[in-house]
Amino acid sequence: MNLSVDLNNNGVSSNNFLEGIEGVSQVINTRMTLVEEEIDEMVFSLFISNILTTTNNIPIIRFGAENVRLLVEFGELSDTFQLVNDSNRPTNSSGVILGITLIDQLTVEIEVEKSVYDYAINDWVEILATYRFVRGGFMS
Repeated sequence: MNLSVDLNNNGVSSNNFLEGIEGVSQVINTRMTLVEEEIDEMVFSLFISNILTTTNNIPIIRFGAENVRLLVEFGELSDTFQLVNDSNRPTNSSGVILGITLIDQLTVEIEVEKSVYDYAINDWVEILATYRFVRGGFMS
């Protein structure tokens, strides 16, 4: 993440999104599906903030997974994937996808801008979270 935030109200701020939501989320599926056709289709899961309740105006949050499905084209010169139609760009509760980059033959990195609650300042902040997915397998 681009900011150090306390995502799970444990009093510790971190720049690591996955470590920050540990204990308040389900296990993330780091598997990504890429269907290669005339127009490629990419399917993966991103975390979303679920507000369970509030206490003294402070939300109790758990993180669940939301499936994302995109139509993409691969740019060989830039090693990035471009959305086929920008209107396909998700602007849902999982955040806004800013970039999709091929790291190696099996690994894709996805940058997402999202709003999360920072318990250190008791307010919502915008962060840049980076997810890594493995095509056809799991990555720890």
